[in-house]
Amino acid sequence: MDLLEVLKAELTQSLPGIRAQLRMSPKGRKFTKTPSIKKNAAVSLVIVDYPEIQNSKILLIKRPEYEGPHSGQVSFPGGKQEIEDGEPLVTAIRECEEETGVLLKTEFLAGQLTPLYIPVSKYMVYPFVFIYKSVPYFKIDKKEVRYIIEFPVSALLDKKLKQTTKLSIQGKSYSVPYYNIKNELVWGATAMIMSEFIEIISKIAIKNPGMLTPGFSK
Repeated sequence: MDLLEVLKAELTQSLPGIRAQLRMSPKGRKFTKTPSIKKNAAVSLVIVDYPEIQNSKILLIKRPEYEGPHSGQVSFPGGKQEIEDGEPLVTAIRECEEETGVLLKTEFLAGQLTPLYIPVSKYMVYPFVFIYKSVPYFKIDKKEVRYIIEFPVSALLDKKLKQTTKLSIQGKSYSVPYYNIKNELVWGATAMIMSEFIEIISKIAIKNPGMLTPGFSK
């Protein structure tokens, strides 16, 4: 069965939502209600389906160091919605191409995850899931991206992926859950979005045994 079609079907069902997202929220940090007036942003959770090696990998990017709340973090390709975009989906596609060189199309879209409000930057983030069935040509924007990280979708099923550390956030120390992906610390909004996707992928793995096993340890 095709992963794109399976994901499309799963993403039309009731999503895990905030319950799954909050599993990766820093412990002790107060949950902020979404304001009525907010800025929109969008990210792309891109799964590259490499047919020649029978392996599907997720793309993440490492941000460069800069003066801002997300300096040096690992994230999905994405950014703020511009007026000319019109809608978050267009933003997700545009930002992915600008940052990584990977040109997405609407026919690659598997569906949308639950939007997440980020208090520190005051953005409502809309996550979209894409399946890219080809070998990507990466051309990174060095102002936005230090390097690209690829890892198998099947690795999301590894219970050891989730760990905990202490981080200082806005001058306060928190116990922060994170995903250890290729020795990179994936936390915050990216981890919260990933948490919901992991629950969805886990359901798919149960319903379709063997679909996600190739390349587990690669």
